[in-house]
Amino acid sequence: PPSIRDANGESPVVVNVRVGKAVTLECESNAVPPPTVTCIDGPPEEPVVETISNPVTLACDATGIPPPSLTWLKNERTLGMSRLGGVHKIPTSESLEMHILSGGSKLQIARSQVSDGGTYTCVATNVEGTARKSYHLIIQVPPSISGSEMPSDIGVLLNDSVQLVCRAQGTPIPSIQWLKDGEVVNGTQEDPAYGLSPDGSVLTVSGALTSDSAKYTCVATNAAGEDDRIFNLNVYVPPAIVGNTVLPEDLTAVLDGSVNMECVVTGSPPPQLNWLRNGLPLPVSSHVSDGGTYTCVASNRAGVENRHYNLQVHVPPSLDRAGTTEDVTVVRGNPVSLVCIADGTPHPAVSWLKEGLDLDQDLDLSLLNLNTTLQLTQAQVNDTGRYTCVADNVAGQASRHFNLKVLDPPSINGSEVPVEVSVVVNHVLELECEAWGIPAPSLTWLKDGRPLPQTDSMRLLRGGEVLRVASAQVEDTGRYTCLAYSPAGDDDKEFLVRVHVPPNIAGESAPQDVSVLQGRQVTLECKSDAVPPPTLTWLKDGAPLQASARVRLLSRSRYLQINMAELSDRAHYTCVATNVAGETARQFNVTVNDSACQASCDDRPQCVVRGDEAAPPRHLEDMPRVGNPSRCGSAPVR
Repeated sequence: PPSIRDANGESPVVVNVRVGKAVTLECESNAVPPPTVTCIDGPPEEPVVETISNPVTLACDATGIPPPSLTWLKNERTLGMSRLGGVHKIPTSESLEMHILSGGSKLQIARSQVSDGGTYTCVATNVEGTARKSYHLIIQVPPSISGSEMPSDIGVLLNDSVQLVCRAQGTPIPSIQWLKDGEVVNGTQEDPAYGLSPDGSVLTVSGALTSDSAKYTCVATNAAGEDDRIFNLNVYVPPAIVGNTVLPEDLTAVLDGSVNMECVVTGSPPPQLNWLRNGLPLPVSSHVSDGGTYTCVASNRAGVENRHYNLQVHVPPSLDRAGTTEDVTVVRGNPVSLVCIADGTPHPAVSWLKEGLDLDQDLDLSLLNLNTTLQLTQAQVNDTGRYTCVADNVAGQASRHFNLKVLDPPSINGSEVPVEVSVVVNHVLELECEAWGIPAPSLTWLKDGRPLPQTDSMRLLRGGEVLRVASAQVEDTGRYTCLAYSPAGDDDKEFLVRVHVPPNIAGESAPQDVSVLQGRQVTLECKSDAVPPPTLTWLKDGAPLQASARVRLLSRSRYLQINMAELSDRAHYTCVATNVAGETARQFNVTVNDSACQASCDDRPQCVVRGDEAAPPRHLEDMPRVGNPSRCGSAPVR
């Protein structure tokens, strides 16, 4: 067996050397057969490239005498040692898939991993020396792009920029290429819209246009394989409403009609449309409340666009009791108002017509409260007529009629002062009461404040305008009142009626003969009844009687007294009774006898002639008696 010269058993040889100096160690052995230097086939270093997960076998064919022992190193770290013919497993810390086979002549990795990469060295050693062979194992990993399992949807606003990031891993480092809908994207100056990072992992799309929407594919390639990732790029275009304006669009519709609000919108992705009314979600209805601000809201991922409509629902005018005719009555001179309250949207304009024609305003007529009230401050008869209130707006028209009747209070001609009426008894009495007014007044008659009954002799003619008494009597005298009345008022006229009775002198109508002695007294009486009381005058022989101290008129000329009668007093005396109804007369023939019969008359009282008898008047009974009438030889005084 081999032995080492100068060996001292198992004790180590101590060699001292200065740092930095060379040293030579000699090991001389003796053996039979003599040892040979170990030799391993193949180049001392050899690269090995394998794809991950594939098996790797590294051979180490070593020869030598005595047979060398084989040791495997990984990155100069011992993996394990085995004699030929033995099988050793690599410690667990290295790999469960790594084995040393055929006495160490083979190192096998059943399922290679990235961690298995490195420099593997087979060291063959015997007493003659050492041989080494190294394998530089490279485990290649196919490219792997994060997120490549599912296509990625990426959005970008129009005219904005976006980066598509493709982080690829692999061994060796993969190269990256971009495709747009299957066409290569170069990212050169010829196509400035696209830019590539130096390693190609980032594709930048600048100023994105709708034409940039496409399927972009990132392809990572190396010697182990390739991987790809799809980006679905969507260039989002904000909504744009066709015909949109800055200010709201005004729309009108008639109540119960229809109106269309159009909202045609473009954008990408196609915008979603929603409608609001006055800022709230739109309810489905058909009422006046539909008026308001309507907003079409178009929205997508790129933004929001609004279009506003101001909708006004026009409501035709409405009037209280529209289409009817109202009768209105007012007394002349009083105020009157015709009220026409209108409603509608927009608020209707109110106008007035009279007899179908435009209304002429004057000082007494005014329109108040936006023409809803027609006022006459002092209604006149000529204001009577048919008035029409017309309410009008863009949605329609409504009207209402008023029949205005101006009443004229009754008026009687000459009613200001009482009228005095005289009529002779047994004559016809007619009282006229002509009245007018609107409506025509009714007439009634009163006498002394009491209703006047109609009799055969007292009748009303011409609708009460004439009160006719066929034969007026004294009892018809009184205060007659004609009363004219209507809904507009009343008026009255008074008549003071006097029934006159012509004078009537008591006694016989034939002339009366009266005798008186000279120097004596005689009294003639003229008693007359009449209405009004008559005026009495005396005539002497047809001429007015001249009264004197001797010839006297007493009791308002009822008595004619002749004192100390003289022969010149002999005459025809006439009493004339006169009033407005007529006159009557009574004649007295007075004879004066001479004084021869004075003695016979001394004892006889004075006589008063009353026409049908002679008697002393009461106020003359105490007068002194003149003469003795018993000695009068003449005929007795009558």
